[in-house]
Amino acid sequence: MNPIIAILLTIAFFKNPDHEEPKFTWLKKDATVWSVNQTIKGKSTISQNGNYWIYHNGVKNNIVVQNGEFELPVKLKEIHNQFWMVDKQGSNVISDTLTLELGYKPMPILKPILESNDGQLILQVRTLENPLEEELALQWESETQNPERLKFEKLSPSNISVAIPSRDGDYWVNISNRSKFGVQSFKAMFRKQGEDVTVFGADNPDHPWMDKAILYQLSPYNFTENGGLDAITEKLEDIADLGINTLYLQPIFLNSRKGQGYDIVNYFKLNPAYGDEENLRKLMEKAKQLGMKVLFDLVINHSSIHHPYAKDRIQHGKLSHYDDYYHTTFDGAKYSSNYNADEYGFINYFWKDLVNLNYDNEEVQRWMLEACKYWVNSFDIDGYRFDAIWGVMARKPEFGHRLREELKAIKPDIFMLAEAKGREADVYNNGYDAAYDWTSDTLWVSQWSWEYEYNESENKTAFNHPESTKRVEILNEAIFDNLEYAHRILRFTENNDLPRFPVDHGLERSKLASALVFSLPGIPMLYQGQEIGALSHPYTSKPVFAREASIASLDEYNLYGYYQDLIKKRKENPALIKGELIPLRQYTNIVGFWRKSQIQEILVLINPGDSPVEIDLQKDQTFKGKNSPKTIWVDLLNNTNFLGVELSEKIKLDSYQIIWLAVKESR
Repeated sequence: MNPIIAILLTIAFFKNPDHEEPKFTWLKKDATVWSVNQTIKGKSTISQNGNYWIYHNGVKNNIVVQNGEFELPVKLKEIHNQFWMVDKQGSNVISDTLTLELGYKPMPILKPILESNDGQLILQVRTLENPLEEELALQWESETQNPERLKFEKLSPSNISVAIPSRDGDYWVNISNRSKFGVQSFKAMFRKQGEDVTVFGADNPDHPWMDKAILYQLSPYNFTENGGLDAITEKLEDIADLGINTLYLQPIFLNSRKGQGYDIVNYFKLNPAYGDEENLRKLMEKAKQLGMKVLFDLVINHSSIHHPYAKDRIQHGKLSHYDDYYHTTFDGAKYSSNYNADEYGFINYFWKDLVNLNYDNEEVQRWMLEACKYWVNSFDIDGYRFDAIWGVMARKPEFGHRLREELKAIKPDIFMLAEAKGREADVYNNGYDAAYDWTSDTLWVSQWSWEYEYNESENKTAFNHPESTKRVEILNEAIFDNLEYAHRILRFTENNDLPRFPVDHGLERSKLASALVFSLPGIPMLYQGQEIGALSHPYTSKPVFAREASIASLDEYNLYGYYQDLIKKRKENPALIKGELIPLRQYTNIVGFWRKSQIQEILVLINPGDSPVEIDLQKDQTFKGKNSPKTIWVDLLNNTNFLGVELSEKIKLDSYQIIWLAVKESR
């Protein structure tokens, strides 16, 4: 039958109020799907075998019905796909219309690979996926922000050589491919420093900007009263003045209720309560002008139970295309002791309305990959904090590699921060750049390494342990275990899940703990309001800031300047950024360590106790080798000078005191 006639027959069928009930029904409901490969199934109301016809967007396909059932594997080559059945003669429509919408554009997914070879760079493009088996049409371009224009020589349709430029700096190669659904871009990146060339990407080291990152976590829902994205944009200069260079925005996507936003119902839409895409573009533009990177907080372990896919599954059960999109099996995976199942079979970890996704389903993986890439491509964001990614790692650890490959193919220096245990090798082996300062204890997922006892309502940490001598022991264990991962750990005293630190510790111990954070390898983070001593729990809706007042003007405790100084000194002292951490374990009443880089050494001493202590620095042979009576030392934190002869005797540390000692002048 002519496809046009078939379409007309279909229209006539649905316009005719007196038509008979369909003789065939589909075994799936209409859906948005995340793979081009689908199998169309149906059954007859009568057990009648034989050949029939299924039209797919007007193209006729012969099927064989046996025992009243049939199935047809199809490849979706269009975004909008409709299917209907006609009888053996091809003259009568005998089914409803099934509609499948592709949720993404199935373009080739490419991976640029840049390698240094005999004084030149070879760039090849590997095809990771090519859903419609399209021929590639690659073009290469030197990006305009490069220190100088790159020169290319084409070696093959998917390989070029790149002449090493003369000027130092970061260089980007843009690789574009035109396919049926449009043009897509991928990038390769390298840094030239003198004779050295360093490549960045999925298979390469992380970009140095991550070493220097100082994060500021904020939540649009209670940043200011009724503020949203515009209120954040208005305060970016205040945040930059503090010294912050990386914003970390809690979820800004459409969700089902007020709050921090982890109950997502649409991964591709903004929460209108915060603003629209124009508001977000203004925020991004302002942040870039101030030299800030921007991270989005994205939830890919679970969706809200109010997500349309979850609701469809509840309504239609096995007929729902999304029946297998959600985790429903007690599989014995890591953390499975925390599984809870609801009346619909959804499994969650701790929150009934936040239902786990099933990463054994290829469509779920593609759905989440496309969501992750969407915000990078649309707004040039600089990275993600992946909420509860420990759950995905437990159930499908290899997904991290796929995520890394596809994200770093479009932005090689993108930052992948995992909400997972930063003391475990798995988090880095599975593709993430950094993770949280949590213990390796699996009895609780997210126990902070500084906590001696997990408690949801208060902070029980080394700094307020009732036994002063235990404080040093707990901190030594927290700081010095798993040193191989120290530079990849996110350090904090406050975040969106913890009670405010001063509530349980007071001001002086809070300042001490923060100074320790900025002393350690890793990535330091402040949580909104920490810089002014805000005390309300992050879960409350109480606004942290007033929209009409500057952040510094709201500081009643002189903390803004304190954090400003900590950040400034962190940036000024290279040993604190990338220096080796060398523990001093010979002291029982203080915590001590060296931070050593090629050009600087800093001795950090901390007294977490309630009383002053005296220590003999001569116990440390490294210190003895650097000290002489005429050596001038400086406490970088307090801008206080010491003569070496003063430090040859016992040195006194007041309660809750920390010092950073460095040689100022050696005579």
